[in-house]
Amino acid sequence: MTREFVDTGYDATPMVPCSEFNDIFDLQGLPGAVFCSREEEAVAVGAGLHIAGRRPLVLMQSSGLMSSLNTVGSLLVAYALPVTLLVAMRGGAGEQNPAQVPTGRAVQPALGALGCAMISCRADTLLPTLRAIRLDLTSNASPTVVLLT
Repeated sequence: MTREFVDTGYDATPMVPCSEFNDIFDLQGLPGAVFCSREEEAVAVGAGLHIAGRRPLVLMQSSGLMSSLNTVGSLLVAYALPVTLLVAMRGGAGEQNPAQVPTGRAVQPALGALGCAMISCRADTLLPTLRAIRLDLTSNASPTVVLLT
């Protein structure tokens, strides 16, 4: 699916590597891959790439998203930067790590409170979902978060 990713229109992928993405992408083969040590760093890199004229897709896990909410709110939302975040959801039914459950449960309410657009999808609908976001002009006024379930 890494090769097909190029057709989605994103040309940079700042990320904090997550094993949940390994079945979908060759992370090192993604265009403009920038490996970050923390999620708020990935969000800030995505903002800078957007300001520089690139089309970033920021990848992270849901628990890391919760750690980066201040950066999402004070940078992406406050300045209406249309950066797309792809978030691998953890903490749902069947989660084997109990530490993931509270943050997984809080993701949607927290993003809603910030006013972020949210779209849920599965791996088999991910590429068309990402393509649609890039082509939808209404999504260009604020961040969009794709919740990969």
